[in-house]
Amino acid sequence: MLMHPTSPPAFCATNDSTVDASYGDIIIRSSDDVDFRVAKHILSKGSDVFNDMFALPSPPSDSDPMRPYNAGEVHIVPITESSAMVAQFLKTITSDPSTVAFRTMNDIREFYLMGDKYVSDGAMQAAKKALARRAQNSPLEVYVMACRLGLEAEARIAAKRSLSLPLASLKESSGEYTDDTMAPAFERLWAYYEQCSTAVAVVAHSEYWAIQDLKIFPVMMFDPRIPPPPSVFSTRPYCCTVPQTGSELHEYHVKSWYLPFLAKLSALLAVKPSGEDIGFSEWTALFPESVSQAKRCPDCGPHAFDLLRSYSKRALSRVETLVNGIRVEYREI
Repeated sequence: MLMHPTSPPAFCATNDSTVDASYGDIIIRSSDDVDFRVAKHILSKGSDVFNDMFALPSPPSDSDPMRPYNAGEVHIVPITESSAMVAQFLKTITSDPSTVAFRTMNDIREFYLMGDKYVSDGAMQAAKKALARRAQNSPLEVYVMACRLGLEAEARIAAKRSLSLPLASLKESSGEYTDDTMAPAFERLWAYYEQCSTAVAVVAHSEYWAIQDLKIFPVMMFDPRIPPPPSVFSTRPYCCTVPQTGSELHEYHVKSWYLPFLAKLSALLAVKPSGEDIGFSEWTALFPESVSQAKRCPDCGPHAFDLLRSYSKRALSRVETLVNGIRVEYREI
């Protein structure tokens, strides 16, 4: 029998059934023949299956070949999971589940299935949280795993995180998954991505901001003594403005140097429609061309950068609101 290297106070891995009884009154034997001595009340608290097992009266040893058998004075319960999974399981139910770490996605999958098998909410929650963390860097892989395990919330988290990557890259990576059952789930993910892209595209349209500045903000100004917030839009021509027409505003005027900023914002949101993971260099790259043009005007130059920065923050805030209002269609596979 092998000796497991870890021995948390709440349980002990041992090959000696005479170990100090304070470590527990039952032994869990893994598929690779590692024994873990643990208290029944701990297993009962962490697993409905073990709780029901210990609640049943023990039948005679020869009446049920599948019942736990004795090693000296301690019952041994053989299970089909590996010692690594058992150690993680016991750590989860005896300490803070957030401290449990997984090396691979397959480890998370096996651990979730173990939690499901033994009806351990703590183990399943630990696996779900691990999946959600992994979605930060591997959204497509987590989306696939969550769909296969029937985890709707985690699938939605991964779908949203996928918006930080170009759609073409996601589609190329999806070729690694040859399981035909995933094809409909991928189609729903692509549809969600395109729906988000379409929704946030409005944020890069000049009329959208013209409506905000010329129609919405003035209505909010109840005190005529308070000047409206600075804007690149106006109802009449001023310095550096060009006329524009729209579907809701018949005609309005916008600072010409604002338009390159909108074009760059549009290009950025086309590849990162969630607005998340936009790096500092990507964000600052939105401004130079517009600021350079604005500096040609002594009236616009001193305020252009602050105005553009304000619009960019408002844009990213609006993008977040729009994306949060869209949910990927989820179906069990």
